[in-house]
Amino acid sequence: HLGIEQVVAVKVLNSTKAVQALKNEIHILTQIESLHCVRLLGWADLKKGPALVLEYLDGVSLQDLCAYESISHAIVDEIIAQLQMGLRDLHSHGIGHGDLSAKNIFITNRGVVKILDFGFSGGGGSEDLFGTPQFIALEAWSGEKLSMHSDLFSVGLLREDLVSGTVLVHGNRELWRRRANEVCGRNSLLCAEPSRREL
Repeated sequence: HLGIEQVVAVKVLNSTKAVQALKNEIHILTQIESLHCVRLLGWADLKKGPALVLEYLDGVSLQDLCAYESISHAIVDEIIAQLQMGLRDLHSHGIGHGDLSAKNIFITNRGVVKILDFGFSGGGGSEDLFGTPQFIALEAWSGEKLSMHSDLFSVGLLREDLVSGTVLVHGNRELWRRRANEVCGRNSLLCAEPSRREL
């Protein structure tokens, strides 16, 4: 008995409907080794349900950070740069996230940006409009399949909100659909044609 201890995070699913999302997340996280993606340590069957065992992250979600303070343009640029590095690691495995949003991005106390929650991820995308409406890619609103390129549009939308300080503004699906159309074409992340978007 070596007596080795490690602090971990446990993500329990208490809904049988969420088990497939858990299986997706396990499959994806076992493929990814990235400084900017949360690390999977294992899985367990607990009394409360199946669970992922993840690295423990000490810090704050981007959504919570925005609730407490405004973020300078220099910090926004750093967050987006690290987020793009995490996406490169994901996309190099043919994996898209599918639900990038301020709540699924974590900033550690050491300033490392981590991408969380890969339950919706996949290589081929989905015809269903899921995810966080505020950050959904333009093509999803017209019923097209999501792809790895859709993640890039979501990053572009996130950057727009961080710069303007409106991440926590509440709205409805029509407002977010209209906003996606309004910002379309502003930069290389927000191109209307998914294949032309660049990290």
